[in-house]
Amino acid sequence: MGIIFALLTVLCWSTATVSFTKAAIIYEPAVVNKSRLVLATVLLFIFSFFIFIYNNSSIITEFTRLKNSHWFYFGLSGIVGLAIGDYFVFKAFRTIGSTYTTLISCASPLAAAIAAYMFSGQNINIIGWLGMTITIGGIVLVILSKSKNKTDTKIQLIKAGFIYAFISAICQGLGLAITQMGREMDAVNMPQPYTIGLIRMLSATLIIILADASRGKFNIFPLAPFIQNSKGIIYIIIGTISGPVLGVSFSIAVLAYLPVAEAQTIFANLPLVVMLFNTMVGNEKPTPIIWFCLLLCIGGIIVLDWREEILHIVGWNK
Repeated sequence: MGIIFALLTVLCWSTATVSFTKAAIIYEPAVVNKSRLVLATVLLFIFSFFIFIYNNSSIITEFTRLKNSHWFYFGLSGIVGLAIGDYFVFKAFRTIGSTYTTLISCASPLAAAIAAYMFSGQNINIIGWLGMTITIGGIVLVILSKSKNKTDTKIQLIKAGFIYAFISAICQGLGLAITQMGREMDAVNMPQPYTIGLIRMLSATLIIILADASRGKFNIFPLAPFIQNSKGIIYIIIGTISGPVLGVSFSIAVLAYLPVAEAQTIFANLPLVVMLFNTMVGNEKPTPIIWFCLLLCIGGIIVLDWREEILHIVGWNK
């Protein structure tokens, strides 16, 4: 069941990536981010309502039984991963496209592992650091290949896009690590995956609304851009359903069935699936060097995730 959830997660995230890339070209990243957060929160509330009825419970009952630590960690992970991280990923989509952005997202597991090492005492052995080095090497090659034979203005734009992608990858990795920390605080009274997803989405939505209100732009949903141009609405809807609603819920459910290493190994194939999507529909045509860099990045993540097993096989832990 865990593998099925993981594969569904990759498929949903890939669909969302392609859809949101198109939306980010039509609308400003802040508009895309806020609209899909609000829409996702509403959809998750409706989804949770029926799930709770089926389980003879209610949202109020589920929320009141949560501990303060659950609210803190899951809320913080939503702010870091969804509000901040996804805002920058939309800016990266708009600047350098989904192929390069998802390749840079390979840095997300590295950020998650380092965060777990710093805050949870999770071990990173020499094999793990080797895996990180391989992935970073692949990312550096991607940046160098993208910047080759470009004008100074174009290079500055590319640099900005890669910075956005890096910030997004780090925030999303931290968000995953914080979510896992919240799960480990009280494994006995652990809320359901859709409840965790709802808390993360709700906290991200509230922080975005409050941030806009602090700048004198109070509105729950940014209607004006969609009234002026309705072409991208379908991309927002498809991306929201497949990403924040289904994809996030599936990804959290995976953690209940698979070790983090196995889950991350499957999630690492997201750039591969996105590149295949883009190749089939003709949005972007990855060059051979990009495919090579992708394999390096995925290989590095696999080495990082399976560092303990590899160390045991080579006998360096004796």
